[in-house]
Amino acid sequence: MTDWILVVSVLALGLVLGGVLVLALGRRGGEKPASAPMTGPATLRDLVAERDLLIARLRELDLEHLRDPEEVAAERYELEIRAARVLQEIDRLEREVRRAPIDESSPERPLLRGFFWGLGTAAFLAILLVLAVRTAQDRPQPPTAMAEAAQEVDPELLGLIDRVRQDPEDREARLDLISALLVRERYVDAWPFIQQVAAEAPDEPRVLLYEATVREAMGQLERARALLDRAVTADPSLTEAWVRRGLVSFALGDWAIAAESWKKALEQRPDGESVLRPVIEEAERRLAEGVLPPSHEPAHPRAAEPGSAPSATATRADPRAGATPASGGTIRIRVDLSAAARGRAGAGGFLFVTARPSGVVAGPPAAAKRVPASTFPAEIVLGPADSMMGQPFPAPARIEVRLDRDGDAATREHDEPKAYADGVEPGAEVRLVLE
Repeated sequence: MTDWILVVSVLALGLVLGGVLVLALGRRGGEKPASAPMTGPATLRDLVAERDLLIARLRELDLEHLRDPEEVAAERYELEIRAARVLQEIDRLEREVRRAPIDESSPERPLLRGFFWGLGTAAFLAILLVLAVRTAQDRPQPPTAMAEAAQEVDPELLGLIDRVRQDPEDREARLDLISALLVRERYVDAWPFIQQVAAEAPDEPRVLLYEATVREAMGQLERARALLDRAVTADPSLTEAWVRRGLVSFALGDWAIAAESWKKALEQRPDGESVLRPVIEEAERRLAEGVLPPSHEPAHPRAAEPGSAPSATATRADPRAGATPASGGTIRIRVDLSAAARGRAGAGGFLFVTARPSGVVAGPPAAAKRVPASTFPAEIVLGPADSMMGQPFPAPARIEVRLDRDGDAATREHDEPKAYADGVEPGAEVRLVLE
């Protein structure tokens, strides 16, 4: 109803404007210039005829040799004066004819033209206004998923990523980004940056600390503590390394080194008394009582018992997974996109393929590969050569494939197509359809 009221109002305004133009043009057409008397075409023709006669008479004077020269000169002077006046009048009348309207018999045409011009302009404006109002009213609101994704944006992490992109050679920026990723337990995303910095500065204390953190998460406790020993030797003031060394030593059952490491950290950070004092006392108690070291299980969270429902975001593999033998200890993966995933994936991107021990759904993978997503279906081979840190390839394995649009492991979107297959043995072939 509102749209029609708007249209009628604007059309009424157009009618008023058209009427004003009619009156203005009509009044202008009725005014006659006082200084330009109207002279018809007949008068102009008479003057042209008189001009021709005068010119002809002047030519005849040239042939009259028997007349008195003075008489001929006087007549010539009079004819020339008359011819000049006639030519001036002809010139004035021709200019007036050029300025006059082409069709003086139809003065109503410019009036109608002005009226319809005003009406058409108003109608065009009305259409534009209606379309603008409807577009504003019908603009779709962001879906719930988009709102949730906006809430999940981490400004701190985005700022660190932006620092690295602006200056990829800034080592401190990369170390800060690694620290932020590890705090968020995004070990896979942090690992490429750890490798880059370690290649440039293998004795950098912070990179030793961060590599030890990832290896601790993978259950490689002895290797993690060796890295931490190097870190605290290179920088004894690195409090976080002392704390991590205590945690790893405690997990190994080395109560004495755990207590010693935490005491060093407490000396540097007395404000951590409430946190460090209880664990120091616990390590000293176990040392005094001769408590045996615990048996070490993988540090990854385990999946639910068989028969429980899978994660809501995961997609089950094709039932034929593992049925076709492949070569050696590798796993051949055929990756395709569902119709829904094709619609939102677009062109390009990269496939991130990871392998973890069967049942392990989080933590650093045992093997990983990054492949350009040029065509689908894609054939990918994953095996011991893709091990991230030299550990054995898991058997059986949980294979996961994720399509990343920008190829940056440090950024993820909530709707990225992905799929997984669990319990895949080396030498098998699996088909995954990304949803």
